[in-house]
Amino acid sequence: MNIRDFILALFLVKHLSYRGRAKVWQYLSEHPTVALPLPINLLKKITGSEHLGNYPSINELIELKRLAYITIIDECYPAMLKEIIHPPLVLFYCGNLQLLAMKKVGIVGARMHSQCATKIIKGWGKGLTKQAYAIVSGLAQGIDSLAHDTMLNNGGSTIAVIGTGLNVVYPARHRTLQHKIGQHGLLLSEYLPDTGPRQYHFPERNRIIAGLCSAIVVVEARKRSGSLITARLALEANRSIFALPGRIDDLNSFGTNQLINDGAIPILSNEDLFEKLAEHQFYI
Repeated sequence: MNIRDFILALFLVKHLSYRGRAKVWQYLSEHPTVALPLPINLLKKITGSEHLGNYPSINELIELKRLAYITIIDECYPAMLKEIIHPPLVLFYCGNLQLLAMKKVGIVGARMHSQCATKIIKGWGKGLTKQAYAIVSGLAQGIDSLAHDTMLNNGGSTIAVIGTGLNVVYPARHRTLQHKIGQHGLLLSEYLPDTGPRQYHFPERNRIIAGLCSAIVVVEARKRSGSLITARLALEANRSIFALPGRIDDLNSFGTNQLINDGAIPILSNEDLFEKLAEHQFYI
């Protein structure tokens, strides 16, 4: 079995988490001449899990290989994403993979956002498109979907990293938007196509958003927010964090104000964002 097929086969081993797959990848990196597939007992030892299932059958693997996917050994796999602690070994996709080679900025924020946030993000659309940035977000309700929609409406580039398989839409109201991104942008998922939403999928998804981007912009975030998880993961990966300041009595500004207090770069106007992004060193 070649290494690309082995990496894909790992996705059909029951009870093997993304952390476990990353441990297997680390082992393979340290033992490049090892015979594949690894014995299940060795797989259990590497991952520290005694409850792993068996490898898929040849027919199951053939069926999986018919999907559109990239692996961590492929040339188009973003080098920056390899740098995170637990990089996804496989990303299933729908859309234009060339967007992965663009300058990528993450935009994340509150699900229940203000009209001011709507105005700000819509005001960024033309500038981000003109300056050839690809916007990365998670297709969640609120700031995420607004950022994706704004880029599409301006003819720009957007990448959505979702917390389900590609055949599943969550939330259901985003069916049309998800379809548009698959047609005119790029959809990415590390889950098998028919995988439904699970609460733990979304923080897992956030690490990919953080890993893909050189910079993350946080637009409104409460004290306990998935956006702050993304920001923390981005900091761990040595990414730059930008945040919009807000009123001290606004619950949606607590998270962004705290980020600025902790060292995030404040964005004070639309022009300020473009100027600071222009000064930023982007990597792919």
